[in-house]
Amino acid sequence: MKKIFFILFTVVLIVVLIVFSLRTNRVGTGLLWGDSSYIITHYHLVRDASAITVRLYNENPTPARLMAWDEDNNLALLKIQNTIGGVAPLIPLGDSSSIKVGESVFTLGYPLINTIGDRPRLAEGTVESHRGPDNHPNLFQISVVLQTGNSGVPLFNRQAELIGLAMTAAEVRRLGPAGDIPPGVNFAVKSKHLRKLLASVPGGLMAEAPRQAVNALDEAALKIFIRKIEKNIVLVEASVPLNPDG
Repeated sequence: MKKIFFILFTVVLIVVLIVFSLRTNRVGTGLLWGDSSYIITHYHLVRDASAITVRLYNENPTPARLMAWDEDNNLALLKIQNTIGGVAPLIPLGDSSSIKVGESVFTLGYPLINTIGDRPRLAEGTVESHRGPDNHPNLFQISVVLQTGNSGVPLFNRQAELIGLAMTAAEVRRLGPAGDIPPGVNFAVKSKHLRKLLASVPGGLMAEAPRQAVNALDEAALKIFIRKIEKNIVLVEASVPLNPDG
């Protein structure tokens, strides 16, 4: 009897270990915000995560936890266990309603880190529509090329304003029916929804640089802005269950 019990116990233990080992890492991008202990990213990236780690370029990883989220708009706010880097620069949140079709935009994130390295990469494009798939009003359609690892990547306009978080068509499909989206067609959650999420959290997370009339950044000014902001572009890794939706 003891032998049978031992065998059954061993089998159950093996099954449990296998189930818990069937996990994978989602990798994406986030933006350091507030007093450098918060990160803005996509909710899909960290949903169901048993562990979340974040790190800046050339820095050691540090644990983070999910603090607030907006599942409908795929937005998440993480709280870092240990402050990393310096104080995040104040960045104005752009007015989504003022963004024009054809306006130049860019992202700075961590695409394909196992292929091209783990340093933030610039990608540029334009706003192609004020609407997402099926005329979704919460999304921009953008021409910026996005790769694996760009989930949660901040989208800036040439006035150095944060106007959204970009995501691929595959991520958009997780928000609901999106039809047949051709490869290379990407989108971004508008900043007004990010503003609502930040405003829902106590502690002054809506602190930002005052919006003022600013000329579009020329190439020299853009390089200066990128050097300043890339120190606050964060690599996010989440350990999640291995499943088809991962």
